Amino acid sequence: MVSATLNFDQQGKPFEIDVWKVDFSNLQRWPLKEDIRPLT
Repeated sequence: MVSATLNFDQQGKPFEIDVWKVDFSNLQRWPLKEDIRPLT
């Protein structure tokens, strides 16, 4: 599982993306748009 968080600055503009892979193994590829979904 990979967790990604989009952080915003004080003006509400995108600032950075934090990406964390829970088992620290190498990321094989960046996910496609259809692979991305919010946690529920």
